[in-house]
Amino acid sequence: MSSSDRLPSDEVAIVFADVSGATTLFDTLGNTAAWEIVSRCLQLVMDEVERFDGEVIKTIGDEVMCKFPTAEQAVRATKAMQKRLLADGDVLGAGNDSAVKMRIGFNYGAVLKQGKDVIGDAVNVAARMASSANPGQILTTAETIAHLPANVLSMTRSLGRIPVKGKADYIDAYEVVWGEEGDYTEVVPKTMLRSEAIRVTDLRLVYGKTTKLLDGEHGKLTLGRSEEAGLPVADPGPGIKTSRTHATIERVRGRYMLTDLSANGTYVETASETRRLERNQTMELNGKGKISLGRPFEQGGLIISYELVLSKG
Repeated sequence: MSSSDRLPSDEVAIVFADVSGATTLFDTLGNTAAWEIVSRCLQLVMDEVERFDGEVIKTIGDEVMCKFPTAEQAVRATKAMQKRLLADGDVLGAGNDSAVKMRIGFNYGAVLKQGKDVIGDAVNVAARMASSANPGQILTTAETIAHLPANVLSMTRSLGRIPVKGKADYIDAYEVVWGEEGDYTEVVPKTMLRSEAIRVTDLRLVYGKTTKLLDGEHGKLTLGRSEEAGLPVADPGPGIKTSRTHATIERVRGRYMLTDLSANGTYVETASETRRLERNQTMELNGKGKISLGRPFEQGGLIISYELVLSKG
């Protein structure tokens, strides 16, 4: 394929919303009555897509595929979808054990555009997140979390690492909490590694001879060249790449979120990948790994080691 024939690309949030239990509806109610309910569900979803400036890409039977310009819009829209469906008793069959619910999954990333349609790994992962969700649940990924502002992160929670069909490695899954307290029943994917979800953890950081611990009492730390930083560091040179206030690590609902505040970026190395965060981008620190402020590891970046450890409390 020549450069002129290459498909245009974009970075968007891809959402799949699937009517759970549609097959049972058709079996018990018949085609006409069941399709009326399914159609009503899909229409409510599409109404929220429009309200949050998204775009419906296509409907596939009892499923809607749509996209949003930002990860934040996808979070807010999917929450609104579930709330609309919950409020519509005629659709959900409120009080009935067989109430209709939606499985929703989404992912933010690069896609290739084919006319109105989009393709690519980000699309495939979004579809897998939807199929991994339980009825009434919204699942997303670490890639999405990295593009959310801090005030929206509080609407999500980590579910640990789950296996996803078609992926060799497990994926860090997150749930979007969409109901007010008491409005919904907490559910997690059947494939979830529950041992990872129930651990109470602290975060240990080691830089040279200095060790810092973040926990429920000490929940925020600044990293940088400033002597007032919670973890002051020395730029290894040549040149100065580390900002005085370069990054922060904050405990948010039991999760440790690293946010870059610099001009030169923050590098994070885990067992499976190396990522570069740009200004105001955020990622969750899981397991153990290394952080470099301002320069890639291969260019002699300073090394801050981190590790999640079981809380002594």
